[in-house]
Amino acid sequence: MHNNVNVLHQLDEIGNSIQNIILHLQQVEARNTLTHELQTLRTQFVNTIGQGGNINEFQAQLTQAQNLYQQYGSAQGVPPAALGAIRELIANLTQLVNHLRNQ
Repeated sequence: MHNNVNVLHQLDEIGNSIQNIILHLQQVEARNTLTHELQTLRTQFVNTIGQGGNINEFQAQLTQAQNLYQQYGSAQGVPPAALGAIRELIANLTQLVNHLRNQ
């Protein structure tokens, strides 16, 4: 019986190890996906500036940044500094959109 308990314990440990690997990969995936989304947002922003700075495009980018913050704000593996930077991005885009509206 003692051997069966050891085997069950080992199986449990292996199951936990697999779960830890899955969680780690999900964290990496969340970071990679967020990085890709932010790179896309940056490209859109630069293109909008290059095309003269359409307020509707900036508003769409603000909405996209807000959605990213909502989506990844509680995701495991996303560094707090990245979330702080997204909040700052949202604040800056909000100021820009408001400034352009008031011109």
